[in-house]
Amino acid sequence: MALKTAGELDADGTPTTGREDERFTAKLRALGPEALVRFADAVRRGALDLQGLNAAVTDVTKRQARALLDGLRPDVEPISIGLDALGEIDLSTLTSSVPERGPYLDGLVAERGLTLLAGRGGVGKTWIALRACMDAVSAGGAVYMDLDGNGVERLYGRLRLLGLSDAEIRTRAVNVVDPAAIAARNRAGTWETVQAILKGLEAAPPGLLVLDSFAKLIAAMGGSENDAADCNRILATVEYLRTVTAVIVIDHVGHEATARPRGAAAKIDTPDSVVMLRAVESPPDDELIAAADLVAVKDRNGALRAHLATAADFGLGMPLGRVDVRHGHGARAPHTVTVTSARDAAASASSLAAAENALGLDPDSRRVAELARVVEESGHEGVSATELVEVLTGMGDGLALPRQQAREWVHDCVARWVASRWVTEVARGRGRRVVWMIADPNPADPVYPAVYPALQMFAPIDPNDLPRNGGPVPPESDDGPSDARRGGA
Repeated sequence: MALKTAGELDADGTPTTGREDERFTAKLRALGPEALVRFADAVRRGALDLQGLNAAVTDVTKRQARALLDGLRPDVEPISIGLDALGEIDLSTLTSSVPERGPYLDGLVAERGLTLLAGRGGVGKTWIALRACMDAVSAGGAVYMDLDGNGVERLYGRLRLLGLSDAEIRTRAVNVVDPAAIAARNRAGTWETVQAILKGLEAAPPGLLVLDSFAKLIAAMGGSENDAADCNRILATVEYLRTVTAVIVIDHVGHEATARPRGAAAKIDTPDSVVMLRAVESPPDDELIAAADLVAVKDRNGALRAHLATAADFGLGMPLGRVDVRHGHGARAPHTVTVTSARDAAASASSLAAAENALGLDPDSRRVAELARVVEESGHEGVSATELVEVLTGMGDGLALPRQQAREWVHDCVARWVASRWVTEVARGRGRRVVWMIADPNPADPVYPAVYPALQMFAPIDPNDLPRNGGPVPPESDDGPSDARRGGA
């Protein structure tokens, strides 16, 4: 009926003819005489057919409509950003070329900025965030917003296990809040309550804010983790707070893609730092609650690389170290959350390797010492290369080598010893035997400190005390060195 009233249909319901032509003619006339003359000239020259003319008229009409709308928008007053308006730069606020190490979680979380901590359930995310809150107690306190159903009482119980005092719990030095419970008490929606709480925190920011978790936040908003706009809307709620304090958002990973937070790429693009927690396989340990490798997916200001990663690591998937959560033993020995950076671990390993090498305790030195012991104990009979290979393949304490590698190892080792005149190879039957034959050993020889300290239990060695040709060290008499030691008959 409405179409008939508007003249689109006739009384029988048949579309009226000429209505489209009438609309086109009206549009053409509305463009004015100048436009009509131009279009008529283009049609005469063959530059426009009827379809092209219709498209051109529609385009001009749209542009006129946009110009009309632009005229309805309010005028924007210019804002000056010159020196007179903004003032000089305070040079004391500039950072050095090396970013400062973060004050929370042994450098994992910066003093200001947004950090996304992501990992599978049970990897220790909540323990880590609570430990960060305790680090922030002396820096203005912390707020832990629990939307993940952990329970306020349970989280305070964990804080007590970590060593937070009863007085600090009673006075909410770490303020654990449940937005859903507050929303129910105030007969409001959870999302609106979260926004209201964050708005209130902007007036008095804590030292650290934890949002647990991203999934529950976006669900309260009615959005999707796969929608970049929805993800950005969630993170925009802390846009101001991240500039004045530390904000941690706890997130989860997908069942298949465990190398990044699940959902839209905005979860990586928007935060300042994105740290993945990847569960590690550990030997059975009754004291261990959780253990995870820390990997940086994003490090905007470079502090993680500067202080936690090794010098060789950078880029996507940068190893930062490991975190261990361990049981305590009462109030005097609380639970611990320990972050060991990749840089500290590498330094410790390097120092240990250097110490082991100096003492002959590193794996290579222990293999050399064992081969030297076998050769020396064989005396004048010597030992075959095959027997030395058997020694290397049968060593314990993780020192055993595969047979092919052991063959190469024995070949290289014996060749060095022969060149240094520590041993000789003697033909025996159809094969050759390696025989101990130190004539005048050179303490400066690189092989010297690797073999003899191990043989002599790492005690200083006088070359004069070394055995000759596999024979025993001549004993000393009560009157002093033996005739052999004095060079006598």
